[in-house]
Amino acid sequence: MRLSSLLSGWVGDPDPQVCGLAYDSRRVQPGFLFFCIPGLRRDGHDFLGEAWRRGAVAAVVEKPVAEAPLPVYRVDNCRRALARTSAVFYGHPAAGLTVVGISGTNGKTTVSYWLEAIYARCGFATGLIGTIQYRCGGFTTPSGMTTPESLDLQALLYHMSKKGASHVVMEVSSHALALERVFGLAFDCTVLTNVTHDHLDFHRDLEDYRAVKAGFRKFLRADGGLFVTNADDPFCAALKPGEGAGLVSFGFGEDSLVRARDYVLGSDGTRAVISLGGYPLPVRLNLPGQFNLANACAAAAVAFGQGVEPDLIREGLESLTAVPGRCEAVDTGAGFRVVIDFAHNPDALAKLLTLAPPEPYGRKILVFGCEGGKDRTKRPLMGAVAASQADYAILTCDNVHNEEPEQIFREVMVGMGTGPGNHEIVPDRCLAIKRALELAERGDLVLVAGKGHEDQMVVRGQSLPFSDREVVNNLMGSEAAWPTAPLTLRM
Repeated sequence: MRLSSLLSGWVGDPDPQVCGLAYDSRRVQPGFLFFCIPGLRRDGHDFLGEAWRRGAVAAVVEKPVAEAPLPVYRVDNCRRALARTSAVFYGHPAAGLTVVGISGTNGKTTVSYWLEAIYARCGFATGLIGTIQYRCGGFTTPSGMTTPESLDLQALLYHMSKKGASHVVMEVSSHALALERVFGLAFDCTVLTNVTHDHLDFHRDLEDYRAVKAGFRKFLRADGGLFVTNADDPFCAALKPGEGAGLVSFGFGEDSLVRARDYVLGSDGTRAVISLGGYPLPVRLNLPGQFNLANACAAAAVAFGQGVEPDLIREGLESLTAVPGRCEAVDTGAGFRVVIDFAHNPDALAKLLTLAPPEPYGRKILVFGCEGGKDRTKRPLMGAVAASQADYAILTCDNVHNEEPEQIFREVMVGMGTGPGNHEIVPDRCLAIKRALELAERGDLVLVAGKGHEDQMVVRGQSLPFSDREVVNNLMGSEAAWPTAPLTLRM
């Protein structure tokens, strides 16, 4: 495309052909248009020279640039310009798709998997964009971030459209909303699962975080968009969509349009009736926990609001057997149960600890940690949840990044209490999991929280191979196979 076709205000001479876009100078190729994004750690304006040397024909900037080595076009907001230009470059791919965006502190991934399963029963070709992976048809790639940068997002939507997708289900993080990654997208449906404490290392405070989440409903398309929200969450329940949009609420209360009732929670699943606007839909869910029943209701609410037949909703909900790292059960064959979950904030940890052990007398043994370099305000809160709701808690390392584990432990212990009690600290995460499995007896429930699907541990700038699932499987192989030294992460 000509540069003037991408940037409507471009009147420069020459008017070169643009064969690609980039916001990272290392990805620039000859003929590319480079966007100088001010990042959290580095500023794209500092890499104009590198972009030029790699063959960029022009650059979009939002700051004054003296003696630029290539033509520049100045805008007020480079991130918004990137989003707009990316949509133009890829031919506005979202216009031909039904796009559902799911936001909220917890539950986004599970709701997206359930909705994808329902759409599969409807015969829809569906693309999935989220924390674990991006996929459509035979195409699957690990996720780099929950919601990709706008350029990468538009490229994904384009390729999904070319693969025949009719629907796209995507998670939308608060970071993505604040950093304009979905700017210009008009969603057919936006879902808000809940809003609790998280990400205060990025947002100024809880009010700022809530304001960003509340703004998500403004991304609904103007003509008949659907807003799905949690009626049991006070913050979400107070939000209303704009004029012309529909509202479908979900939850457990009688004021929810899609409501869970008559449910029986088991250690390996749930039986319930989901009322779809008064129509009773009996379901058997493979994912345990009341919070997962709420997630199922959220997915059902989207489908119900879009006119999907109840039987197809039921079939879709019942077809999902597991979500990687989300209440993921590991078969031990030892009389106790192990569940791996991504719970990494106070609300998610509290909900995880509501799961019932396989036997009435069983204990809940928890392995958890808090990430380094992230929201420090949630550490004592998570410590308090662990100490009060687990029968025994083992505090260990999560991704420590460049922070000292001892500092993280001290802040968590403010909430747990420093005296003798129902907890201990085992810094090495492998050995912490090993300790939990050694403590477990028949009827117990071992919960390994924090990393979920992740297969890396970030320690002092290094990403080391690490998977909670693999550690549990290896340790449960046989007593003789339980290594000691090879497990050490050397924090």
